Amino acid sequence: MPVSHRAYTDLEDLEILLKITDIDIKLAELAEKQRKANRKRRRSMRVQWTRDWIMRRTLFGQYQNLLAELNREDPN
Repeated sequence: MPVSHRAYTDLEDLEILLKITDIDIKLAELAEKQRKANRKRRRSMRVQWTRDWIMRRTLFGQYQNLLAELNREDPN
């Protein structure tokens, strides 16, 4: 039984649609990878600023030493 010309074009249209869909899926996956990479890079670029007396806090555990250093270095 011969295939009609219209049925053949419908098959071609379906194949084209499948290819377009496959490309869209690949582009979405690529965009997601890029978004994750950008997010990871932004996290690694963050800088935390701390005062020196806060960084030494674990060295001097006594309350009096902490207050004395705080008064010397950060009078506000």
